[in-house]
Amino acid sequence: MNIPGIKIEKDNAGRTSKVIFDAKKHRRLLEDILDALEAKERLKNPVLIPWEDVKAKLDKKHNTKNK
Repeated sequence: MNIPGIKIEKDNAGRTSKVIFDAKKHRRLLEDILDALEAKERLKNPVLIPWEDVKAKLDKKHNTKNK
């Protein structure tokens, strides 16, 4: 595969060991990678918000009352 601005390096066994890319040229790719890494990290320590708090916030945002 030959993509401008992306270099893939293989180890002695032929497995991909490094991917080097031009961050200016592929900024969206970098952002997607960082977002995915952050999401993966968040799965380790999820923040749980009680349903009552979520509902109250939504009711306030949308000017609705408990129905």
